[in-house]
Amino acid sequence: MKTHFHKKRNFTSGLALHVTLMSCHSVFLNPRVRQIVDSILLKYSKRFKVKIYHRALVGDHAHLILNAPSQESLSNFLRVVSGMISLKLRNLK
Repeated sequence: MKTHFHKKRNFTSGLALHVTLMSCHSVFLNPRVRQIVDSILLKYSKRFKVKIYHRALVGDHAHLILNAPSQESLSNFLRVVSGMISLKLRNLK
């Protein structure tokens, strides 16, 4: 099994970042899915102290412009948000 190594994300506290979350299907067009994703983003942005300046849900991906207080906070936020979105959408079907 081949291992995939990701480049370390450049992080500077205080600067906004553009992050893209991808999906295999055009799930973000569904109004119910948009509501679920918005509630997850709101809940976990508060928990990890991540400020979301803008979000765009476009077909099969989501764009986020955000700022995090630390690399650890950003990593935890992205890990939990992507996992929770996947879990909630799997349970939605």
